[in-house]
Amino acid sequence: MLIVPFDKLSLVAKEHFPSFLVWLILKDNWNNMEALSSYKGPIDIFGAKEDAVIPVQHAKVLAASVPGAKLVIIDAGHNDWSYEGKVKIRNP
Repeated sequence: MLIVPFDKLSLVAKEHFPSFLVWLILKDNWNNMEALSSYKGPIDIFGAKEDAVIPVQHAKVLAASVPGAKLVIIDAGHNDWSYEGKVKIRNP
């Protein structure tokens, strides 16, 4: 399960800073699409519709890159997704 994830860190950073600063400052460019490329198990991806830190588009792109991923868009922001039971984490 991934909650408010990103596809590639540099793509998120470019939405907040000029490209030349991203490449100058970013030491690690975590790529969740690449990291999950050989994953074959079930995965639920929760994107927050009102997320101003990691816009929901990044969760959508990540989900589209993982075969069989279940995408759920929640009506929340980056830090308030756990309020009021919008997402419940349980172990079957």
